[in-house]
Amino acid sequence: MPLPPPAFPLGTPASGRDLVGRDEAVAELALRLSTGQHLLLFGPRRTGKTSVAEAALARLRAGGLLGARVDLTYTPSKRALADALAGACLQVAGTGFRALEQLRAALASVRPELRLRRELGPEAAEFVLGLARPDTRPDAEDEVLRSALALPERVAATRGRRAILCLDEFQEAGRIDTGIYRLIRAEISAQRHTTYLFMGSQGSLLSGLFARRNEPLYQFATVWSLPPVPAEAWTAYLAARYAEAGLSTTAAGLDALLAASGAHPMHTMLLAQEAAVLALTDRGVVDADIAGAARASAARALAPAFEEVWRSLPAPAQTALILLSRGDSPWTGRGSRTTKRAMDALLDRGILVRAGRGRYRFFETMFEEFVRGIA
Repeated sequence: MPLPPPAFPLGTPASGRDLVGRDEAVAELALRLSTGQHLLLFGPRRTGKTSVAEAALARLRAGGLLGARVDLTYTPSKRALADALAGACLQVAGTGFRALEQLRAALASVRPELRLRRELGPEAAEFVLGLARPDTRPDAEDEVLRSALALPERVAATRGRRAILCLDEFQEAGRIDTGIYRLIRAEISAQRHTTYLFMGSQGSLLSGLFARRNEPLYQFATVWSLPPVPAEAWTAYLAARYAEAGLSTTAAGLDALLAASGAHPMHTMLLAQEAAVLALTDRGVVDADIAGAARASAARALAPAFEEVWRSLPAPAQTALILLSRGDSPWTGRGSRTTKRAMDALLDRGILVRAGRGRYRFFETMFEEFVRGIA
């Protein structure tokens, strides 16, 4: 009976051996955060930011520090953000009885009152931290959020350990309230036991929050960049995973997979999965032919998402992308404000990256191929 195909992580954060070529990045990120250095990490989605951050937090927790992540994508209001921060405090404190008592002590002076609700699971107690009762005062949500922002510091000080809090998709906070960054800075600027990792996918917007002098978070965090995964790390990983499924590989086949994906983490995993399924129904070899078929199969799978992105772009941006896909310059009207706005928007969305002064390239090789098909 043939072995099942390897299950490559698709649509979920990678961990363990599936976090390919990131050991040094995880170690460096954990070290920097452990020293109390606030960091800013931004880049397009599906490139491994969350996976690396989670691995770094796990390493820090194993070393005795406290660490948690809050995804601001799912916090449409100040109250929702406060609730998410409160939940993160439970991650920071732990769920044991002693940790719960320490957390209860840390919350003793916090207003508005926060309650702890105990829900018994099948095997163990799970503690959920929530907001007490609704408050209709105009400034009630600000007060709730200020209290929640103070919680990580209170817990860290009570436990006598440094806390690391990762705020993922941090640029989404601006959708809640234009003044929210001033409120956040006011509450966290004096904290001495909590280190922040700010992450996001909208590069220019997020970096501007920390680089512009008129912004409340000006120079609050240092930019830290996630290095690309070396090609040799990918080939070693793919060869090992295929071997476990009884598949052999050729150098040409692995090179073709990486050329098709552009070494983009999510697209590489997708292509690898498609190649495994195709090879198992063929001769059991991931060669250049199988890689080509996997490329076509993956392109069909990605087409609906790429079409949605394409339809969301204004005409000037579409024109610029078509020109770039042909190898032409997008500056058809050199210095044109319309073209510059289009290029800035494409950079901000992570569709393009700078390749030099006045030069750009597609971030996703497979999206470039999709655009080339339209052209």
